[in-house]
Amino acid sequence: MPEGPQQSAVLRRIFRLCLNNHLPPIAIAEKLNAAGTRWLDGSPWTNQRVRRVLACDLVTGRQPYGKTAADLGGRRVDQARSAWGSVRVFPAIVSQKLFDATQARLAELGGSRVKTDAEMLDDLRTVNARQGRISLELINAASGLQRSTTYFKRFGTITEACRLAGIVYDGPRERGRSREGNRLTRPEAIEALQRLYRGHGCINMYLCQADPSVPSLRWLRLEFGGLQQAFAYAGLPHYRSPIDTAAA
Repeated sequence: MPEGPQQSAVLRRIFRLCLNNHLPPIAIAEKLNAAGTRWLDGSPWTNQRVRRVLACDLVTGRQPYGKTAADLGGRRVDQARSAWGSVRVFPAIVSQKLFDATQARLAELGGSRVKTDAEMLDDLRTVNARQGRISLELINAASGLQRSTTYFKRFGTITEACRLAGIVYDGPRERGRSREGNRLTRPEAIEALQRLYRGHGCINMYLCQADPSVPSLRWLRLEFGGLQQAFAYAGLPHYRSPIDTAAA
């Protein structure tokens, strides 16, 4: 390194895709491969290769030193980046400003997240501006957005994510979640089943599917182990038909 203008342009593109387009390393690798761009030996880009490029100080044209320190005979200890020194070894391929901004973003992501909280909230604002509203369907269908399940994991509920983004969420709730977007507890699911039974005098797979206030069959199966077990936990009599048996 450097390997010439073409390779230098690829390196700069990798940093811009990460910082400006908010793409994770695996998506950057896929984008490079789709464009016919290859690693120096002609092999495809990979997630790990992109990660190594993003972490490589040499793209700034400087060789760092002092990454670790140790007393005489003592253990070697990693030093904070602010304590490193560096020496210029060739002209910069990636500007120091771009490199530092990328490192700050990667640090905020913590090595596992695809997008920061702020970026995910910005995505919600973008969808709301384009569509005039927010719903689970719009979130899951939008290109470049994290799935609604990621919003639930990160912010607890879609309602809370929208509140933080300054948006009012008025979409329908997901089966198995409260109106506020929280996952139903087992007692709440049991109460929904008992309410359904009281309204119809019986309970079966079709009634569960038809009532949006009742968690989905998949939810019930994952939570209780099957429909039969869910009805048993709720203390409800139930005739086990062949269709229900297959669903359970």
